[in-house]
Amino acid sequence: MKLFLNTVFVTKHKERIPIMFYKINNQPFEVDIHVQLIDVEISKTHTIHVKVTNKYTNEIIFEGDQSFNMEKEGKKPEGYENVNAGIAELGIPLSMNPDEIKGVNTLNIEVTIEGSKQTVQLFLAGDING
Repeated sequence: MKLFLNTVFVTKHKERIPIMFYKINNQPFEVDIHVQLIDVEISKTHTIHVKVTNKYTNEIIFEGDQSFNMEKEGKKPEGYENVNAGIAELGIPLSMNPDEIKGVNTLNIEVTIEGSKQTVQLFLAGDING
């Protein structure tokens, strides 16, 4: 069974509502990248690669990996002890100083896992109306 990358979305740090815009100020830039997966092998260690770039210059702002193993880190619900695959949602925190994203108005956030790739965009602004 092949792992399926279902959805990628961005929220403010430790929140659950997806956002498309982030207001930039003098505070650290803090968001969570949520990755929803289907048909995740329970006993396998999986690695998610995250690459954040400036949409217009392709400059890499952040790049890194996050590994997880559901058998070691997750908890099987009662009655599902013999299940070998499942679903998962991971929140990957991303934090930067305002200087690191100065002059950037759109981020491309690319998530890759086991050959599946999804890119979402986050618009940055000093003032958001509406």
